[in-house]
Amino acid sequence: MKTALLYNYKAGKGLPAEAVVSRLCNFFAGDELLVADEGLVFPELPVCLVQPEKAEGYYPQILAKVAALARAGAQRFVSVGGDGTATYVRNAMYELGINLPILGVAAGTANVGPIVSVTLEELEGRHISQAKEVCFDGIAAFLDGKFLSLAFNDLIVGDTFLGTVEGQTHSVSVRALLEEGVIRPKAPTEQIVTEGFLVELNGREVKPCPGIIKQIILSPVAHENHYGRAVYSVVGKCDWSEKKGVIALCDYIAVSFEDDGTGVDRFSSTQYLIFGPDDQVTLRGFTGEACIICDGNPYFLPGDRFSVRYEPALARTIKL
Repeated sequence: MKTALLYNYKAGKGLPAEAVVSRLCNFFAGDELLVADEGLVFPELPVCLVQPEKAEGYYPQILAKVAALARAGAQRFVSVGGDGTATYVRNAMYELGINLPILGVAAGTANVGPIVSVTLEELEGRHISQAKEVCFDGIAAFLDGKFLSLAFNDLIVGDTFLGTVEGQTHSVSVRALLEEGVIRPKAPTEQIVTEGFLVELNGREVKPCPGIIKQIILSPVAHENHYGRAVYSVVGKCDWSEKKGVIALCDYIAVSFEDDGTGVDRFSSTQYLIFGPDDQVTLRGFTGEACIICDGNPYFLPGDRFSVRYEPALARTIKL
C-alpha cells in the first residue's frame, strides 16, 4: 500500500516535522510512505520523495502535490494540519476527479473535523490495521458555475475566520490574509447582506423574515442527531429526509471567540432553510464586505452571489 503525506508547517500547533514523519512511519508500518516536500525527508526515516510541478500560492502547491502523489500511485492520504488543510487536500482530489481515503491528524487552530479526527499522540503504539473508513457528506461551493471549495464542517459568510496569533485563537481578517499574507486580528463586520438578500431554491426566490443578519452559516448535518427533539425546529427534519444541508441566518456572530452574551444575556435569533442533493441553491444579495470561509479557508466573494450543492459521501475518512 502506498500512503501519501502532506504537512502544513504553519498550522497552529507547529509540530516538529521529523516527529510527525517518524510517528506516521510507525503507524503505517509496511506501507510505502510518499512525500512531495523535501522538508519531510530525513535520512533515518523510510520515505520516498515525489517531485511535484512548480506552482505559485499555497493551494496551487497543494493541488500540484496531490496530483504528483496520485500519479506516483498513492492509495490513501494523510493530512497533518487543521480542518482547512484537510479540506484543501480533498478539494485537490475533487478537482482532479479522484476520491481516496484521508487520515486527518490534528495540528491546527480548531481541529473540529470531520476529516481531522486524531492527534499525533493518539497514533502512538497503534497501526493502520486498527483503523476504519467512514464517509462524510459535504457541501460544494461555486462562483459563476466554477468550483470554489468544499466544506465538511461549515461554510461561513463573513469577513473573519478563526486563526492563531502568538499562540492564541482570534477572529482574524480575511482580506489581510488574502491581500497581504498576514494573520491580523479583526472584529467581525456585522453588515454582510443587502436589503435584497434572498436564496434561490430550485428557481424560486425564498426571502428571509425581516430581521438582522450578521453571519450566515451553511453545514451538512447528516451525522448529527436531532430527531425527536423539537428544540431543533426545522433542522430535526434532516434526520429523516434527504435534505441534510442547513442554511442558518444568524442575528449574531456565531463563529467567533469574542462572547457578547448572545443566547445567555439575551435571546438569539436564527432562521433556517434546509436543502438536499437534488436542490439547486444560490444565495445572493451580499455587501462588498462579505467573504466565504470554507472549513477555515478564506475566499473573496467578487460578486453578490454564490451557489452550493449538497454532496453525499463526499469524503472518505480514516478513523481509529
